[in-house]
Amino acid sequence: MKEVPIAFDSNTLTYFLTANGGNLQPGVLAPEVVAALRLFLYLDGIPHILPQTSRETASIRDAAKRDEHLNWIWYHFEEVLPEWLDAAQVERRTQELLQWDRSGGSDCRMLAEAENYHVAVIISKDTAFRKRLQQHTRVKLRSAGDYWAELALPRGIGPVLEPKRGHPLFDLESWRW
Repeated sequence: MKEVPIAFDSNTLTYFLTANGGNLQPGVLAPEVVAALRLFLYLDGIPHILPQTSRETASIRDAAKRDEHLNWIWYHFEEVLPEWLDAAQVERRTQELLQWDRSGGSDCRMLAEAENYHVAVIISKDTAFRKRLQQHTRVKLRSAGDYWAELALPRGIGPVLEPKRGHPLFDLESWRW
């Protein structure tokens, strides 16, 4: 199976949607929000969404926010469906990963799904997740900002996907590299 470049966790998906709506206000999270947007717009290959991320997204209480997230997953991202994975293998690996992560298992399940689907990098804002589990997997666990920096794309390169007239980002320059 071909290796999948990146997958977004649910928080990174939210960062992307925040930026895509034109909300690029300066602040503590601004670099991560912009980096998530850049990963979507500049990489050749749309980020993937794993089943655990879809499950977490489906549990968002705010209906409008949940629907926006799900519509983006269904129509704009590469969604990995549960039936594409070896369920027994994912469950075994999830249980194995739990010995290093007692946070409830959702991170372990997402990582097991990523391994099973041959994802190269999970983009996650969760520093604790990245620190606890990085040494136990071949999947790179990176924040959006760290992975963007790691790519070392030359400044001035154009995006693969470009916001069109009428899009909230069309007249903004702060997201451009």
